[in-house]
Amino acid sequence: MITHLENDSGVLVSDHQQKELLIWQSFKETLGVNGFTGVLFNLDNLLHNATDLSALIAPFSHQEIDQVVKAMPSDKAPGPNAFNTDFVKKCCFDLS
Repeated sequence: MITHLENDSGVLVSDHQQKELLIWQSFKETLGVNGFTGVLFNLDNLLHNATDLSALIAPFSHQEIDQVVKAMPSDKAPGPNAFNTDFVKKCCFDLS
């Protein structure tokens, strides 16, 4: 519970409607205000055009999937079904 707020003039505001108005005005003043002054690095040096993107559409191999599952930490649930990685490792993959 906010009992009072101080406006720009230093006056304490305790009435609910006045506090609401003060908060709304403050929000409107700061909405869209950005402290961004510019990029401090050269994007051309960081971004490179990739010419061969065929690896992005290539299907995953069974070996790649096995390596990823094996590298996953134990006792973590990677998805909403709540099956943890130990279950996936023991029941779905032959990772011996």
